[in-house]
Amino acid sequence: GRKLDARSDLFSLATIFHEMLTGMHPFRGEHPMAVMYSIRNETPKPLKLQSGDFPVGLQGAIDRAFEKEVDKRYADADAFRDAILAVAPELTGTTVVERKSSPVRMALLVGIVSTVVVGIGIGGWNVVQKSRAAANRTAAKNLNQRAMNTNDPVLQEDLLRQAIEKDPTFEIPYNNLGYIAESNRNFFAADSLYRQAVRLNPHYSGGLHNIGNRFFQNERYDSAVVYYRRALRGDGPDSSRTGNQLAAVLIRQQRPTDAKEVIAVVLPAAKDADVRGYLLMNLGKALAAEGDSTAARARWREAMEIYPNIPELRELLGS
Repeated sequence: GRKLDARSDLFSLATIFHEMLTGMHPFRGEHPMAVMYSIRNETPKPLKLQSGDFPVGLQGAIDRAFEKEVDKRYADADAFRDAILAVAPELTGTTVVERKSSPVRMALLVGIVSTVVVGIGIGGWNVVQKSRAAANRTAAKNLNQRAMNTNDPVLQEDLLRQAIEKDPTFEIPYNNLGYIAESNRNFFAADSLYRQAVRLNPHYSGGLHNIGNRFFQNERYDSAVVYYRRALRGDGPDSSRTGNQLAAVLIRQQRPTDAKEVIAVVLPAAKDADVRGYLLMNLGKALAAEGDSTAARARWREAMEIYPNIPELRELLGS
């Protein structure tokens, strides 16, 4: 959550150098979440260089760029370049050294040129990065949509993980993976995925709503209310489901007047018959809690006409 600067780009550049020199990505895992864990917690394996004339000090130069604590990295591209030239001064072009050409040395030379380009053309680099980020976000959205359109749970999970790999900053696939985990009763993983979605976008109503549900199910009503209210203020286009859940919690807390206020706001916009049915049922419960049983039964009958598949309604009307 901290502000990014050039040191983040230098970490990325060191990743490219490492892969150019070794043929392997320094951070690996069986799935995107494992790769993210590796980046945050693991140190890349030492360079496995085949060329006998390769500058042995390069390992230390690359390692500093990979520091987890940003203040321990190079301050800018110039410092990174100088560290490389300190162990391979011949790359400045001022010293003639007769050596046989090797792919590894050529890779290093290309890497040095890349560093200079980054230092000089950071503006252009940012444009390219933004364009690439936009393309990755579009690809991630398409993968997420494909996942939502399939009934194959294995394919659905695979598509969502591909979406995260394309754009690790896209919150929706994390939320959808959390829903899958919760349906498999893996509640710890579900909660972690919902919270990651909200970390990426604190105004994401879907993730906030699902975290609220977890608190509701665990009877931690005060926390559920907090997250439901945040979800209502978020960027979700349909607030009726969240409003219904919030009203249900407020009724559990014996706050019928507050529940009625919430329902009054979200009920007019509720389009799905099932949601309208539940909202009217909860409105009836709030009225009953206030002692108006006649109005309560009227709301329950209205709910029964709209969405009769609520088992609890028959009990309420029969009581």
